[in-house]
Amino acid sequence: MHYSTFWIFSLILFFSPLLFGADLWQVLLPVQVLIFLAFIIDYKNFCSRVSDHNIPKYLFIPWILLTLILFLSCIFSVNFNVSVSFITYYLAVSACFLLASQGRISDGQIYYLCLIMIAAADLQAVITFLQKMNFLPHDHWNPTDFPAGTFFTHNHLAGLLEITLPVVISFIFFNPWKNKKFFNVLLVISLLLQMSGLILSESRAGWIGFASGFVFFLIFGLKKIKFGRFIVLVLVLIATVTVFFSYNERVYERFSTFLDLNKDVSFQIRPRYWKTTLDIIREHPLLGTGPGTFPVVFPQYRPADTDMRGYVNQPHNDYLGWMAETGFLSFPCILAVFLFFVIRVLRAKTHTNPLVIAAGTAVLSTGVHSLVDYNLRIPALAFYLAILAGLSFSGVNPVRVKAAG
Repeated sequence: MHYSTFWIFSLILFFSPLLFGADLWQVLLPVQVLIFLAFIIDYKNFCSRVSDHNIPKYLFIPWILLTLILFLSCIFSVNFNVSVSFITYYLAVSACFLLASQGRISDGQIYYLCLIMIAAADLQAVITFLQKMNFLPHDHWNPTDFPAGTFFTHNHLAGLLEITLPVVISFIFFNPWKNKKFFNVLLVISLLLQMSGLILSESRAGWIGFASGFVFFLIFGLKKIKFGRFIVLVLVLIATVTVFFSYNERVYERFSTFLDLNKDVSFQIRPRYWKTTLDIIREHPLLGTGPGTFPVVFPQYRPADTDMRGYVNQPHNDYLGWMAETGFLSFPCILAVFLFFVIRVLRAKTHTNPLVIAAGTAVLSTGVHSLVDYNLRIPALAFYLAILAGLSFSGVNPVRVKAAG
């Protein structure tokens, strides 16, 4: 990877959660320009066929099909300008994945990118603690009584931690940098910080998403990791969860809402969004209304319901949102990409790149969370997931890293 691309990735990983946590992909032009610039600079490396970095064709096929669908949908969009803006955002995310996966990236660069990714998530957790104790302003929270770090909602904060926690946990068990003591200490601290931040976010979808990914990791780990480390991790997580649920009344009350979701406003309103979105899909089944046009089209299908008269930017289901905007064919493409990374973990060997496991777990967690939210539309989360997924093809060599240290 060219050094300019490495520094651009470093800036994206550290600052994108701080600057663009909300659903504001339209204002990401400076970041997109940097990504496209990195793509131009690193073009030769990208075009070089490096055997260790080749991506299987069965991953490229659904991605290419999805890209073609997006461009066709853009041509027939109900709002061409909005769709073009979304296409540039989509291409920027795709460029992040391609640069991270196909570039000539060194083990040292991977180490520092992972370090930045983990440190940025730790900072989010610390900000969440300070907001929870009323030491920092929280006017941007929505709802205002839920901690959200620098994000617009607590669900998106949880979405970031769902991506970074698998990196931390994977490195704890499959750490190729065992000689770097600072990194190992950071991993333990990061695990506690980020788990605490996830719990304090009070995001039920975030809890379920992470739990799904963690169970998947444990099933995988029973065959791949040392039993002692496995037990230690489980005990640490159980202790962390127990402490917060025992001594934080708000967290306990939030968890107790699972027992009676019919009285929860958030749960009640989502099926109404989904029903309206299905109406849009039925009327625009092939190419949808155009990428990024859901907020424009939704008012035309809004039912006469006082609970749905406010501004609705997404249907709170990424898959329905994509189908409404780009047609029903986009769903199998997205599902195929997600399944690729999950199945890839099941086929991984003990000495494999830890990022293979982290990427698969993060994709699964995000995929589950996206059933009731729109994390794939949040710039910071999309960039993080794309870069992590790309780095998982880098082929970290523990022997080479140890020799370099």
